[in-house]
Amino acid sequence: MRASDPVMTSATAGTIVNGFYETRPIVYGEAAVGYAKNHQTIVNLPDLRHIHVQTATGDVFRASERQATTLNLATGQLTEQFELRTAADQRIRLTLTSVVGQTTNEIGLRYQFEAINYTGQLQVTKRWQRLMAMRPATIHARRAKSRA
Repeated sequence: MRASDPVMTSATAGTIVNGFYETRPIVYGEAAVGYAKNHQTIVNLPDLRHIHVQTATGDVFRASERQATTLNLATGQLTEQFELRTAADQRIRLTLTSVVGQTTNEIGLRYQFEAINYTGQLQVTKRWQRLMAMRPATIHARRAKSRA
């Protein structure tokens, strides 16, 4: 999982899974011994962290600025703080905690909101952002080999 901005759309946002890739044939002008026959490209999956946040009156928090980042390598927990702003300069603080299992295939996300100068209800919507259009290709999912 990439540490992408949870509010702003980005071409680099997404989730990358080791062993989940697409293949395509490589076309050469002439064949030769030892040339690769297929490309293997990691597939950028939907961004699991992306959310849409707006006020009760419909003002969208479009601007986002990262304030702090902490990574605990022992637990795999990434904690980030963002300041979100609307066009009317209404501001809130978002604390996003992302955890990727070190020994399991589990991912956890926790969103916490704190008022800065905005008071009122928030509407938070989870949207699956697919940032790369899927091209016709063969998709492979391969389980990573465990290291004993």
